[in-house]
Order: sequence, then structure tokens, then C-alpha cells
Amino acid sequence: DYKNFQKVRSSVLKALEVAKNSGIIRSSQDAYVEIALNSEDYKKAFENMDNIEKLFVVSEIKIVEDLDVEEIDKVKTFVKHHEGHYCKRCWNYSNDAKQVDEEDYLCPRCQQVIGV
Repeated sequence: DYKNFQKVRSSVLKALEVAKNSGIIRSSQDAYVEIALNSEDYKKAFENMDNIEKLFVVSEIKIVEDLDVEEIDKVKTFVKHHEGHYCKRCWNYSNDAKQVDEEDYLCPRCQQVIGV
């Protein structure tokens, strides 16, 4: 399963690099990513995985059935800039971020860590 994870990760990293070079994102943590896995082995590698955002170092990642993008190594990847609020503490974006002052937000994970 780890080899399959590495193959998928490699495809996602290529898509992130394209997004960076085209100005869609500045860093991988700016990214909202959708992936469609067109291999049963790949799907099996991800079926019980939690918090895969941390493994890909992106703000959010979703596994979907299909995408209307080019397939590379049995993986279709869509990358866009995350539309949520920027967490100044961990540098990720979140739709569930809480405003803590006029300009700053904290994601749910950071809220829990610092007790907000």
C-alpha cells in the first residue's frame, strides 16, 4: 500500500507544481485538491486513511469518483486556491476557521490546541 501511496503522492505533487508555476497557489498549503483514483489498488491504499491533508501538506484534499482533467498514472488531480480563511498559526486554510480578532482566524485544530 505504501508504494501505491507514493505513486499517488507523486502525481499530486506534479499537479501542485503546475499550480504553483501558473500562479494558482504560492505554496502547497494554499491548495484545495481533488483526486480521482482510477486504480483499485490506489483506492484501497486510501480507503482507511485519515488526515491525508497532512501527508500531502495541503489545506484540504478530497477523493472523488471522477474529474474532467488529464489522467496521469491512473490519477486525476484538480488543484485550486482554497477558498476558506487563512489560519495564521498553522498556515492552512479552513472553511471552519474562527475569527479571533479583526484580521486573524484560527482553524479548528489550532482552536483546540490553544483552547479558544
